[in-house]
Amino acid sequence: MSAAEATSLKINPVPLEHFISEVQNTVQQPERTRINEAFIHDIGSDGRIAFQNNISLNNDFTSQFLREVGFEWCDIDGIYESATVRSGL
Repeated sequence: MSAAEATSLKINPVPLEHFISEVQNTVQQPERTRINEAFIHDIGSDGRIAFQNNISLNNDFTSQFLREVGFEWCDIDGIYESATVRSGL
């Protein structure tokens, strides 16, 4: 399940320029500033996105380390992704 599917939010694709403009506009909206903080460092001075689109969430390394020190941590799944996305809205 993808993060988008896990949230049950309807997400429509938009042109990249529109997305970047909306992110930059959140700076003027205090209630949406977390959106800006999440993306603003990934937008270069040339207005282009500076990250790859093949990002995957994976906590295997962290989970293994925590198991080794006696702490059990849950795997990242759709419920975790949904809660993460919704907490930023």
